[in-house]
Amino acid sequence: MGLRGLSISDESTFDFEPSQEWIRWPGTRYGQDSPHLQFAKTTKASRGKHGSSPVKPTRPSKIRKPKAASPVKKQPAQPSTTHGVIPKRDPPIHFLTLPPELRNRIYELIAVQHEPHYPQIRPVWELGKRMLSNDRCFPLEPSLAIVNHQLREEMLSIFYGCNRFAFKASEIEVLHDVRMTSPVLQKKWAIARPASQYLQQVELHVSAQRLSVDAMITIKLKKLPDGGVEITHDSEESGYCCCLEDEAVAEVLIEARGGNDLMRILQFLTAKRVAKLGRAGTRMSVGLFEFPANRCPNCQKHRLTLVGGG
Repeated sequence: MGLRGLSISDESTFDFEPSQEWIRWPGTRYGQDSPHLQFAKTTKASRGKHGSSPVKPTRPSKIRKPKAASPVKKQPAQPSTTHGVIPKRDPPIHFLTLPPELRNRIYELIAVQHEPHYPQIRPVWELGKRMLSNDRCFPLEPSLAIVNHQLREEMLSIFYGCNRFAFKASEIEVLHDVRMTSPVLQKKWAIARPASQYLQQVELHVSAQRLSVDAMITIKLKKLPDGGVEITHDSEESGYCCCLEDEAVAEVLIEARGGNDLMRILQFLTAKRVAKLGRAGTRMSVGLFEFPANRCPNCQKHRLTLVGGG
């Protein structure tokens, strides 16, 4: 057998002499009590981690204490199958269970105000379009009126019955053509508000002028407890002629005899005034009539030079 880099055979010779000690090998050191023989007799399980040295004796294992018994889980209490007499509960209380008087008081606090409401019809245009899409009526009704039918009837009867509604021409320039002194627009508003049948007080405010002095004529319509209607105006308090107003009121009361729908009577009165103003004066612009600045031949009072109509 040869080794890489060396040429060794049985006849090879070396340039040194072996020691004489090899003759006595292994000697007493390597007898039966030799450490390597004792190591060979040991079992594999008694060797160390790398199998080169004996394993140190292990410590005696500790005696484990027995675990304490776990407490017994309590079972949930079962409902009792025997009951005593259950007392009757009162019915639930809600708004409609309150007495009518108390509900009416709440409606008044929500919907009644001292100042009059001014009905109005305002045109609404869709964004980016010139065509009229819809009309919106004012004033807006209370939100409580949309809960259910009973609340709507009760709330609107208070809203229209305890408030004053004054129809007049709007002071906003955009709404000059939408004049609520016109009987056509008054009828349109009444159709959009069916609950206006509960109205108890209605007023008509028309502008007037006497030689550049502004004035205002207020015609009031009121339901009476006996079912009749009372119509008054304040033209006489201003000191000017009020014959035209007296004639219009008298004729309307005769035509509306037996009826108490204030919106219908107001339409008759407005149409009657416009007709009389057109015959007695000259129409100047939308809703204005001009009269000569002289005295009335009937009452001998000064006439108003400009009177508003429909």
